[in-house]
Amino acid sequence: MRLVFLKRRRSSSHGTFGDIILDAGKGLTQEFKTGELPWHQNRDGISCVPCGVYECRVTFSHRFQKDTYELFGVPNREDIRIHSLNYVGDRNAPNLLSESEGCIGLGKSISTSGTQRCLLRSRDAVKDFMHLLNNEPFQLDISAEKISLR
Repeated sequence: MRLVFLKRRRSSSHGTFGDIILDAGKGLTQEFKTGELPWHQNRDGISCVPCGVYECRVTFSHRFQKDTYELFGVPNREDIRIHSLNYVGDRNAPNLLSESEGCIGLGKSISTSGTQRCLLRSRDAVKDFMHLLNNEPFQLDISAEKISLR
């Protein structure tokens, strides 16, 4: 099974941001930006996913009414998906936007909108990601660099 890496680089009330890196074939790698909620002890709906290795498979999302990658084996959580979104601010913080309930968002870049960090070109990133992986299952290895999320 293919192995994909998510390296988290920065976490704040604006969200947890990082990079997904995968083998694109012919010795090339492809990188996408990620956005998740801040760490809140893996509490359902308000926290990013704990570091670890998870199986990902394409399943139908009733919420989004389309196929998305779903993570399996996350302790005490289910229905965690990789999908398009822009804002991943702390759901308990006033004045921060969030479109996530604990999922992983993909983007082509990270920027600032107003005063909040966000993902850009998210739909394009998800489309490219699913195409590169050919909708096949993979293992996602999530790790944190320079920040403590466990």
